[in-house]
Amino acid sequence: MQAVAAGRRSLPVEVTPSSIVNRLGLWSAGAAAVFGLAFGIAVFLTLLFFPQTTWNGDIRAFAASYNPLAMALGVVPSILLAPAFLGLVVAVHYRTAAAKRPLTLFSLALATLYVATVGMNYFLQLTAVRQNLTAGHTEAMALFAMGNPQSVFWALEILGYFWQGAAAILMTVYFAGTGLDRWIRSMLAAVFVSGAIGVVAAIRGVSSFSDPVFAAGSGIWMLCFPAAMILCAIHFRRFGSPPRGTNR
Repeated sequence: MQAVAAGRRSLPVEVTPSSIVNRLGLWSAGAAAVFGLAFGIAVFLTLLFFPQTTWNGDIRAFAASYNPLAMALGVVPSILLAPAFLGLVVAVHYRTAAAKRPLTLFSLALATLYVATVGMNYFLQLTAVRQNLTAGHTEAMALFAMGNPQSVFWALEILGYFWQGAAAILMTVYFAGTGLDRWIRSMLAAVFVSGAIGVVAAIRGVSSFSDPVFAAGSGIWMLCFPAAMILCAIHFRRFGSPPRGTNR
């Protein structure tokens, strides 16, 4: 009898696919919230301790004042945020009723585009751009310098966050309830608006980071994206039960 009891105690706790998805949603949303807030703090610290002069087209002057720590403050949480957001979209897709899954599958595809676009962009800043600027090799670096509002970096950045916003708005088909779901839908819609504003700003041309259209899009994201992720984490914590049907 003791051997049987010991054997029973040693049986592993069953982990169902639903519980894995719920944990993925909870931890991914929580991580995305943390990294989103960390980015906002990094922007504040950079403005406070590492103020940059206005870009005047002189890459040598930019390289002379380039600070890799200031760059890393914003880039590191941003590159970590991307896979966290993708994990959340995966969880949402698996939790969505079959009738709505084509839309969340499209959301997943767009989130993957976002991760690929910004991941490459940030990794270039952490490696090739940093190494060249700190070594004093400035040839062609103006095209990739973060300090240049008309650089390739910012074009890819804005495109990437438009993909994120498009993925976010498609996720709202899952959050179709009232109360908490309604707040999540509102925040995710605001993330989409932020991405759309960024595209408008990029097409019309951004000559300065104080450009009102660019600043408006960035401000909306810094407020609404972390809020959306916190609410999504609460959702997966509260309602992580069986997948939602179409008739709820």
